[in-house]
Amino acid sequence: MYGENISEAAIRLGTASRIFYMAGKIPLRLDIEPIKKNPDHFIRRYIQYAEEELCDKTIVR
Repeated sequence: MYGENISEAAIRLGTASRIFYMAGKIPLRLDIEPIKKNPDHFIRRYIQYAEEELCDKTIVR
């Protein structure tokens, strides 16, 4: 496995998976009041990040 080239699709899927994982985590330092008031905005932002990653709208180097 090590030393093999990893496909861009695999990298993007892994990154999108990590974005979904992180969407469920709220850092302790983050003020959660804005999230409580507008949870849709918080969720949409993370879904947008994942969509951009899966649709090749980000740069993979």
